[in-house]
Amino acid sequence: QWYQRRVRAVPKNLTVKCGQCNNDLGKSENVIKCNKCKWYYHTKCMSISKSMIKPVTRYSWDCPSCKTCSVCDAADGEESLMFCDICDRGYHTYCVNMSAL
Repeated sequence: QWYQRRVRAVPKNLTVKCGQCNNDLGKSENVIKCNKCKWYYHTKCMSISKSMIKPVTRYSWDCPSCKTCSVCDAADGEESLMFCDICDRGYHTYCVNMSAL
């Protein structure tokens, strides 16, 4: 399927290490590339489940270090930044009217 091809985007002639665990990325493993820092990650290291892979590959994914709020695009307020369990995008609680959390 198209999203599996996009997730497995490690160049065949390149040895790449996961930005989280620092292990080599196997050619048969699901990996994803951060849109901003361009590092590759195992989907399992980023806690991206099989059900999340399709939604996550529909937009430019950012790793936790590069993630910003999808509403205001700010990286500050990390203590208020939450991640969607479906698409892995980040949202400040105050940007989505959940400031009581």
